[in-house]
Amino acid sequence: MAPAGCLPAAAGGPARTHCGNTAVGKRASQAIRIANAGDSPMQIQQAFMVTGTPSVFPITADGCSGQVVNQGSTCQFTVRFQPSTDGYRDGSVIIITNTPGAIT
Repeated sequence: MAPAGCLPAAAGGPARTHCGNTAVGKRASQAIRIANAGDSPMQIQQAFMVTGTPSVFPITADGCSGQVVNQGSTCQFTVRFQPSTDGYRDGSVIIITNTPGAIT
């Protein structure tokens, strides 16, 4: 266990996004950046969708999963929204890291 003060501290953003009125068959994308504001390397095992349908909200351009993000550095992935039917959709992304708390 790392001593207090020697832990990675993750911060992500944007915390919430809105794709607006995206027509069926069209796409909207949002880049999500994860920053290591701590004082030791942050290991990111995986970013994945936990709610929503992965085919509606695929994670693309994943530059975070399987990476080590050093202090003061960032990584980025993109969540794409591509609805197949009309209606409201929402989804959530979970990021598994070695940080002691949730990524906010």
